[in-house]
Amino acid sequence: MLQEEYRPDLCGISINSGYSKFKDKTSLKTAGSHRWLPLPPAAIEQIDEHIAWKDSMRANHPAFADNDFLFVSRFGAPITPDVYSKGFRRLLASYNDD
Repeated sequence: MLQEEYRPDLCGISINSGYSKFKDKTSLKTAGSHRWLPLPPAAIEQIDEHIAWKDSMRANHPAFADNDFLFVSRFGAPITPDVYSKGFRRLLASYNDD
């Protein structure tokens, strides 16, 4: 999702775009995929910290996160959808192993 879709003033985020597994911007699958997601104060605080981190990285490394995505990797690249699904599978496997 794009950083402009994050609306802390409205306590939420509008999910209207993303980054595809083919590494390009996408307007998501269908109109039904576009939605408003309310965020609790703790999530807003975390996202604000992430934005501050990106801003500080950009100040020191101008080419860092040279894109308009809200969430980026530690290297500044947009996060592809499979990163989330792989992370969830690792988390689930770890939980089931305990």
